[in-house]
Amino acid sequence: MTTEEMDAEDDARWKRNAAKMGDYENPENGCPNCGRHRVMRGDDGKHRCEKCAWCIEDSGYDGEFLDYLK
Repeated sequence: MTTEEMDAEDDARWKRNAAKMGDYENPENGCPNCGRHRVMRGDDGKHRCEKCAWCIEDSGYDGEFLDYLK
């Protein structure tokens, strides 16, 4: 893989994950996984916790987003 391809892949990954961050729309009891009251709704309409990257609609972790938050 060339440097240009790696840079393009990194840019695409960054844009994809940045689009997952949006306005805070906290459920009444916070994140169903960790309880934190900082849940964001991304451009795709899914809600993800900013602490543990739990995706409420998928009932699971968004591993790529969790790595992005580090």
